[in-house]
Formats: sequence, structure tokens, C-alpha cells
Amino acid sequence: MTRAKLFAGISRLDEAQADVAEAKARLADTVGDIQSRLAPSRIFDDAMAAVKSTSTSLFESANDVARKRPAAVSVAVATLVLLVAHRPILRLLRLLVRRPRGRVDPTPHPKTKPAPRKRSARPKGYADDRDL
Repeated sequence: MTRAKLFAGISRLDEAQADVAEAKARLADTVGDIQSRLAPSRIFDDAMAAVKSTSTSLFESANDVARKRPAAVSVAVATLVLLVAHRPILRLLRLLVRRPRGRVDPTPHPKTKPAPRKRSARPKGYADDRDL
């Protein structure tokens, strides 16, 4: 083998090494970009931006519906309130409808008599047969 043949591909070798250096630089840039995208603060910021844009569009569409059909929206809101707070509302209604305790009905029924009081067979203080 002659020396000319041995070193004939050196120019290609230099080009290949330059290509490898460029590929390493591109790979380093790509890894840096991926790391910056996966940083927790960046992920949080992206998620917050998505939530803000979604909630804004949702609010705008709900506002449009409310302006077009106010009666339907009122019924929907009232139904939602009743579903969520039906127990407290029912308690309040029961309190309003019930007769307050301790008050006597001002119009007694003339045909009814109070039930007679039952007297015990034994005076107080005697032991019951079961206690013996």
C-alpha cells in the first residue's frame, strides 16, 4: 500500500468530523429545548394559559346564551340551586309551615274532650313485681 492511497480520504474524514460536530451541536440544542419545555414552571405556565383561554371562551359563550334566552337560563340556575341546596330549603319551608310548639290552638274543637288520665293501680313507691 502506498502512502498516497493511505491518506487519500483525509479530506472526507475532516468533512465527516465537521458533520459530527454539527450533529452534536444540534443534538445539544434539541436536548436544551426539551429540558426547557419539561421544566415544571413552564408546564405550569402552559397549563394556566390553557385554563385561562378555555374559561374565557366558556364565559363568553355562556354570556351569549344568557343574553339570547334569559328565561331558560333563569330556570336552569333555579334548578341547579334546588338540586344543590334542597335540604336546607326544605328545612326552612318546614319551619315556616309548622305550628310553633308550646302555643295552644286558638280555636278549640267543641266536640272533642280530652282523654281521661289513667291512674296507676299502685301508688308511687311500691316495687313492681318485675323488680323483685
